[in-house]
Amino acid sequence: MKQLVEFRDLCPPGKADTILRTCVARWDEFTYHAKLFYAAWSIPARPTVGFLTKWIDAATDFASKNASEEQNSCALKHETKTMQINVAPVQAAAPKVDHAAQFYADHKKATKQEVQAILDEDC
Repeated sequence: MKQLVEFRDLCPPGKADTILRTCVARWDEFTYHAKLFYAAWSIPARPTVGFLTKWIDAATDFASKNASEEQNSCALKHETKTMQINVAPVQAAAPKVDHAAQFYADHKKATKQEVQAILDEDC
């Protein structure tokens, strides 16, 4: 009970319930997020309030990103019902030609002695 109170106090006002529900419901995704972006370690296999409290910044960030993703996906679902998407076929682009390489193709390679002479010259 004490851990829940501490967790609630660390959360932004009015967001503790949403953060707790989101992180517990999507525990594997949350722990991956915490490990990847917050360098979390000793990740428990099952949800624990202690881990959420220790990594409160990761939990808050994860819950806020998921809330915005859910809102975007709901809006997208609504739009796809009313929109028709036309896709034009994509044509392959012509290969790029390196004109500088063509210029140097006609020139002979410098010998080792020529390269050494250039390096030994005083500028």
